[in-house]
Amino acid sequence: MREFINKSGLASLGIITSLIFSVTSASAQIPCYPRFDSEYYTFSLPTQYPPLVTSMPLNVLVGHIALDSLCTVKTHTEIETFFQTRTSWDDTLRYAAKYMLTLVDYNPVLLRLTRGGSASYNSLVNVYRDYLVQLASGLSARQKLDEAILGSDYILVVDVTSVADGFDTSAAFAQSTRIVRFTVVDTILGHVLPGCYSSGGSGATIPPGCNWFDISREHVGIGLENAGLPSDSSAITSAMPGNGKQYLVFLRLSTLCQTSTSAYMTLMPLYPISAKSGIFEVTANAISDPSNLFGAGTSPTLSVVTAAIRARLTTLLSLGN
Repeated sequence: MREFINKSGLASLGIITSLIFSVTSASAQIPCYPRFDSEYYTFSLPTQYPPLVTSMPLNVLVGHIALDSLCTVKTHTEIETFFQTRTSWDDTLRYAAKYMLTLVDYNPVLLRLTRGGSASYNSLVNVYRDYLVQLASGLSARQKLDEAILGSDYILVVDVTSVADGFDTSAAFAQSTRIVRFTVVDTILGHVLPGCYSSGGSGATIPPGCNWFDISREHVGIGLENAGLPSDSSAITSAMPGNGKQYLVFLRLSTLCQTSTSAYMTLMPLYPISAKSGIFEVTANAISDPSNLFGAGTSPTLSVVTAAIRARLTTLLSLGN
């Protein structure tokens, strides 16, 4: 059992006029995953697929229609073969990156809920996206940065409002975790947050503490060790997000399980991104970037880094190299 310690015409295209799905954040048992003993997000699944609404921008409509078509007629093997034959960051991959980023930026949650309840469909979307990230990390002009951007559901600057440590000896690996609650200072990617909206809206008034992510001490330790940095208990503690601090974060939703009506998710850092495990502390308006992920040196200012990420996003969305 985990204990928490608080530390402070369109109808013919199947397009509807509104998209209703709800979200709750809770720590009660998940019906389809009763052994999971931490906080999670619960989403009601859309009632139609692809989940189109009249208010969507045209490029988002096109992206969802194309992804739905691809993942309902193609098999795992066909998608894998398609990506495995790519030897350069060609026009096909540029278009794939453009539309995946378009859908993520518009609403990462909705992308996760496509073809809700269909494990095979969601798996195909993941295969498609993971291969795209993998090829970007080896073929694109900004390999590591593109891997971070394409692999993320959210890139945010956040202020941490509270943390709560958890201990779960029944977990296979990540036994020591921290729930990090935050408010958003700046949104770079992912404009619909998982915890602060219902009925598909963005929420003009954001309740305190409604958004959080779950970070594991074990994963942070691996990131430090892989980078050749100290990974003892003290070093891991120092690298964990702290209350009252500001961070640049790369986060990704993870589906825990689904029923026929609901999807249960958690939000975690994109751990493979540098020694920082996707979490960069902002100190005196600067961050530590020992691997020079952002191409601005090892101690760039936050404004330089966010400008670099936005510039790369613009390039990817405009089909640039």
